[in-house]
Amino acid sequence: AGSSIVIKDASGNTVMETTALKNANNVMFASDSLTSGSSYTLYIDGTEVATATASEGNGMNGGNGGQPQAPDQTGGNSGQTQTPDQTNEGEQQNEDTVADYTDVQSGDWFAPAVEFVSKKKYMVGTSGNTFAPDALLNRAMMVQILYNMEGKPQVSDTSSYKDVNASAWYADAVAWAEKNQLVLGYGDGSFGVSDSLTREQAAVLLKRYAEYKGLSLDVDADLSAYTDAGQVSDWALDAMKFAVGLKVINGTSATTLDPAGTATRAQMAQILMNFLQR
Repeated sequence: AGSSIVIKDASGNTVMETTALKNANNVMFASDSLTSGSSYTLYIDGTEVATATASEGNGMNGGNGGQPQAPDQTGGNSGQTQTPDQTNEGEQQNEDTVADYTDVQSGDWFAPAVEFVSKKKYMVGTSGNTFAPDALLNRAMMVQILYNMEGKPQVSDTSSYKDVNASAWYADAVAWAEKNQLVLGYGDGSFGVSDSLTREQAAVLLKRYAEYKGLSLDVDADLSAYTDAGQVSDWALDAMKFAVGLKVINGTSATTLDPAGTATRAQMAQILMNFLQR
């Protein structure tokens, strides 16, 4: 509520500007001034959060009415996403709850975790009514989640990583994580914003966040029961022992850890709930 909402065309011209009347995760804009096939950018309080390609249709029953691609599905952010929904210009709907997600049923194993992270605003849907539980998380999304968990503190510096644009929706999160040594990036000076997050990378980030928060790290699981424990990278071994010992990350089976396996949004919601309730 009170946030500035601005939509600009590819030339930087403002085509719509308004102020949010209440809290919302979703906005839809339709106007005769839009050109079908042209790209438009959504800014919230001056920060770029989504892009859209305008198309013909009424939004509800035909076309996507200029509906942006959900950033979570295109290298966007799982925690800060402003995604569209069928509302009139200048109107916003109330924040989604887990009951509004058509792809999260009450009987799903991840439903309690999705409800937990949604209410805490650590993760939001990929659209007005979908959570995309099976979609993969990337590195930028995970850092944004940690940044959300910390309350999105003010950031004055920019990231040094060459693949992090200062105007990107995840720029503040990466800069914050870099400053606090939660992320180290790659040897070539990049962060790998769109690289899928692996289970062992998730363990490392959670352990570093626990250190940053001054939490007890006196947990050290024996991984010998897992046949693929030898596949855990050296730099992630202590973190994986920590995460498994804390029961934040469980094996994918009784005998496998799958350290290089990717993490889905549903899995990350469960990991976060496990971590924060310990």
